[in-house]
Amino acid sequence: MTIVIFVELIRNPGISIEALLSGLHDKGYKIEANTIVNLFKHYNISKKN
Repeated sequence: MTIVIFVELIRNPGISIEALLSGLHDKGYKIEANTIVNLFKHYNISKKN
């Protein structure tokens, strides 16, 4: 799942977390916002919006 999230972020660098989740849900991925937040924390990534 990590790769899918990072690929979407690379394809859409200015995307918000909400839009990212919506796009992933539309593609059939079952993911929650806290999963992305925890992933960012784990890899020390900050999302600028």
